Amino acid sequence: MVTSTNPDIIIGTESWLKPKHFDNEIFHPDLGYTPYRRDRKKQAGGGVFIAVKNCIIAQEATNLQTDCENIWVKIEMQGSKPLLVGSYYKPKENDPYSLDEFNKSLSMATKSNATVWVGGDFNMPKLDWSNITPTSDCKLQSHYRDFINILFDNNLTQVVKDPTRENHILDLFLTNNPSIVNRANVIPGISDHDAVLVDTNTSARIKLQKPRKIHLYNKADWDGLRLHMSNLHDSLTRSKSYSNKSVEELWQTISSSIEEGVNTFIPSKWSSSKNKLPWIKVNLKRLYRKRDKAYKQYKSHNSNKSREKYLSIKHLCRKETKLAYQNYLEDILNINNNISQEHEQTQTRPNTKKLYSLLKHSKQDSFGIDSLKKHNKLYTSDQDKATVLNEQFQSVFTSKSPVSLKFLADMKVQDQADTGREVSHTSFSPHNLMCDIDISVKGVEKLLKNLNPIRLQDLIKLDALCSKIPVKN
Repeated sequence: MVTSTNPDIIIGTESWLKPKHFDNEIFHPDLGYTPYRRDRKKQAGGGVFIAVKNCIIAQEATNLQTDCENIWVKIEMQGSKPLLVGSYYKPKENDPYSLDEFNKSLSMATKSNATVWVGGDFNMPKLDWSNITPTSDCKLQSHYRDFINILFDNNLTQVVKDPTRENHILDLFLTNNPSIVNRANVIPGISDHDAVLVDTNTSARIKLQKPRKIHLYNKADWDGLRLHMSNLHDSLTRSKSYSNKSVEELWQTISSSIEEGVNTFIPSKWSSSKNKLPWIKVNLKRLYRKRDKAYKQYKSHNSNKSREKYLSIKHLCRKETKLAYQNYLEDILNINNNISQEHEQTQTRPNTKKLYSLLKHSKQDSFGIDSLKKHNKLYTSDQDKATVLNEQFQSVFTSKSPVSLKFLADMKVQDQADTGREVSHTSFSPHNLMCDIDISVKGVEKLLKNLNPIRLQDLIKLDALCSKIPVKN
């Protein structure tokens, strides 16, 4: 679903993740997303997350979290106020405590002078969104009205109009600026809930990733490169540049010639900045489009036949995707169950480049430094967090004394004299004084006689040393 829709931000609920699960197990790095999670630690189920594309400048807003299943991410926008994206999950229909905690979090978000988006599973099946009132058969009228008042108090608008589970709109998208929302479509999901795809007119600040140049050394013309460098050597020899030019000039000449030769005789390509899963091929993309087409037919006809057709294609998509991923791993490791005995002995080594890339993406996550709080103020930027850490590090050391070491020594001696105690060397050091060093002529001559000069160079050094030592009788 992520591959076919390619969203910039993903809001998810009921992730069922625990702290023991690594991000790379769920969000493959090739997709190019940074996940922000809040897992349910004790009970099973639950959990919320927000995944943002790596190119978008974002950071988790932990100061907006309250005692309910919600998480917030702050995104810097281009030329406008920032965007606060929230994910919220209310497990039960009648849960006033969770709703009250969500109201506290929402109030802090709307007071921050930012555009607010909130998505998630609110479990409000008896709410008529055309009139924004509870339905006549609703048994929790006061609870539903409290939720409606929360929306009105925070100036939020709900934009999802189609059912997301059976005939109920359970998955909502709330915003305080509905004019930037172009459309909100319901698309096939990966659970018993359908997904909501929201298209908006916004422009976030993007971290542009510069493409890098990759040299294809296996296609290089090594003979041409050797001839190029040989001609450079002959040219420098004929022009006597080795003796006439300085080291810096020679280095500039040689390095520029090497760069010219590499660009001429070694082909190259530019790295792709697109994020895609390597095992999603053309046949899977066609199957995904077929699934989406069957879903539209099911929504328009609403018949059992169209529903069974859609579900069969949906299950086939899952099966084929898992099989493609398994084949991709077997291809990396050169493990093929269908390989014949004749070719088993000639099986090549694993694809080390893809294997190392897979191992790199499978390593334990590194989240870096989380937001820091000092004097009841939260610091989220890298510069502010570095300043807080530096101040904390400096606080454990005593401040530099403004007086000199000589003044402190004189104070110590004066203190010893005032108390009538004898001033000794033990007042300053627990160790005994070192004996005086006497250098005599006989001692120097003894050391010189013990030398064993073998080379003429040693004799020259010895003669120079003797000429510098003043001899006193």
